[in-house]
Amino acid sequence: MPRVALDLNKTEDRQKVKGQWRVGQGLVPGEPNEGLTAQIRGCSARLADYDDSSWEV
Repeated sequence: MPRVALDLNKTEDRQKVKGQWRVGQGLVPGEPNEGLTAQIRGCSARLADYDDSSWEV
């Protein structure tokens, strides 16, 4: 199988893999997130195994 480089910032490359960008607020582990941390509650959507398939695109 040949290797392929894709730039997922490009629409045409995302279409090749039927990819979609999904965005949610998050925190950076080990970084000072004071403004963000103080304003949001914990959310399971930050976890790697969270199922976001029902999110509106």
